[in-house]
Amino acid sequence: MPLPSATAHAILRRGVPSRSLTLLGEYLGIGKGVLADLVGIGRATASRKVPSDQPLPIHAAERVLRLLELQCQAEDTFESPSTASAWLRRGHEMLGGETPLEWAQSWYGAQRVQELLVALKHGGVV
Repeated sequence: MPLPSATAHAILRRGVPSRSLTLLGEYLGIGKGVLADLVGIGRATASRKVPSDQPLPIHAAERVLRLLELQCQAEDTFESPSTASAWLRRGHEMLGGETPLEWAQSWYGAQRVQELLVALKHGGVV
């Protein structure tokens, strides 16, 4: 479920701590390196920032929020955190064989993933 824009903006202005990458990776069931790629920071940068808990760059912080929102929406659709994260990690034919997480690297891709989740939940057409 999307965060209210004012809430998301406030979170981004305060800064998203880099340790959130470790927690998000565990939550989504993906490794730190893959997650670093998904949020748009180099693996070496992620390895350096996480132990010192430096704030993430704004583009990476926005992607962290986007991934959290998609996971929450997938959990609402599938009613199971493990099924939701597995769906997000699996290639999908309506995404050209790419995973929903890969599509979520852009705002437009994330919108398409959300459309798929809504259609799955409510039996609609995509």
